[in-house]
Amino acid sequence: MKYLKGPNELNSAFYYKWHSEELKNNLRGNNMPVHIHQSAELILVTKGRLTVSVAGKEYETVGDMQAAMILPFHPHTYRADANTEYLRCNFATSLIPDFFNSLENREGERAAFNVDATTVFHFKKKILEDGQLSLWSIRAFLYSALDDYLSQIPLCKSETDNNILSLAISYMLAHKKEPLTIEKVARAIGYSRSHLSFCINRAAGMNFSTLLSMIRLDEAKTLLKNTKRSVLEISMECGFGSERAFYRQFKAISGISPNDYRKNYVFTPQIEPTSLNTDTKDRLRTQYDPTVPSP
Repeated sequence: MKYLKGPNELNSAFYYKWHSEELKNNLRGNNMPVHIHQSAELILVTKGRLTVSVAGKEYETVGDMQAAMILPFHPHTYRADANTEYLRCNFATSLIPDFFNSLENREGERAAFNVDATTVFHFKKKILEDGQLSLWSIRAFLYSALDDYLSQIPLCKSETDNNILSLAISYMLAHKKEPLTIEKVARAIGYSRSHLSFCINRAAGMNFSTLLSMIRLDEAKTLLKNTKRSVLEISMECGFGSERAFYRQFKAISGISPNDYRKNYVFTPQIEPTSLNTDTKDRLRTQYDPTVPSP
């Protein structure tokens, strides 16, 4: 796999977005609706507080200089308090495969954990000042954060429902262009329709049709961000059957149209200086800087 030769390749392996009041992100208010994707996600709060729920579990609080780790294909939602600032990183499992291999069908008992302030400071400095992120700086940041995660969060065996959900999702991804029914998927992975339906509802908190739409939408969002293919081409590639059906489902689940998503989430290799006001930039550059004495 080639890394970081250009914006599209970087985006396919690692994508970040800074959310703050100044950037006026397009969440529904301060809430991110339930969604699912095949990348892992790290949410790092640098100011304020957000609450996150993963796989239908109770909400956890993620405060200042804390993070939440969300494994691939774990449905999740979060909501941020007013004036909260956080960095959202989505990254492919192929970027640091040894971490995911080490989990061995285990997952953390909870999502929230503390992160090392020095590591965060140096990574933010690269985002704000250095421009293009390198493979090595990304990996260094992720390994440091995930080392904090593993040292603080006990791992437990993934529930049977989650394992069955993973099997179903893998099949749905491989056959996303085809007409899929819950009966067909259940038969392919060796379970009854009723048992698969029960596992999806319990592990994902949604029904089969919604899960299938979210899986296809995740694929479509990747193509919208990383390619110049038309909306019609993407809708057919991801199994929606028609451009109209794609628009309708995309808007219902994401809250915006595919075209608006493409405009809002176009990849940029750095946070532009104009995106943050002077006070915020100065605070981000000095916050948690080990060389600056505490007031």
